[in-house]
Amino acid sequence: WNDGCSVNYTAAYETNLVNLIQDMRYALRKPSLPVVVGVSGFEGWRDNGQGRHPPNCWDGPNIMDRIHCDCSGLDRDCRRIDIMLSQLAASNLTKHPELQCCVEAIETRDFFRPVEFSPMDQGYHFNHNAETHYLIGKAMAKGMNRLQEESASSHNWNRSDGQSTDSMR
Repeated sequence: WNDGCSVNYTAAYETNLVNLIQDMRYALRKPSLPVVVGVSGFEGWRDNGQGRHPPNCWDGPNIMDRIHCDCSGLDRDCRRIDIMLSQLAASNLTKHPELQCCVEAIETRDFFRPVEFSPMDQGYHFNHNAETHYLIGKAMAKGMNRLQEESASSHNWNRSDGQSTDSMR
């Protein structure tokens, strides 16, 4: 489910990300494993998906409806925005109560630096700008700290090995 190679993959991104979080937690036997998602904010705030038709076609509950979103020549930008919407939605615990807790999406579009302030013209890698990567890392670390505090305060951590005594499904 590579991020945005096709509209079909993009349409499944949110579901796949939620499944990945659940699978990692299950495999590690950590039902409250904190997960921070760095929103794919490469190229900054260049487009906000307003070229999509019909409007809000991405917001419906049926993934198959997403495949029929028409971006009228803006396919690349539209898929980029759709990935970001999927990352934000996957961290929305109201929308995905099955995740129970401890998921946060970190907005990164403010950290994008244009090519004239970067060593390379490669927008999908944030132009390889060191400041951008530093700021993203710092924001994600702050998010992880918040989630760890939330996780520690909401679960039973009485075992001597530091493992939660919460049951795993």
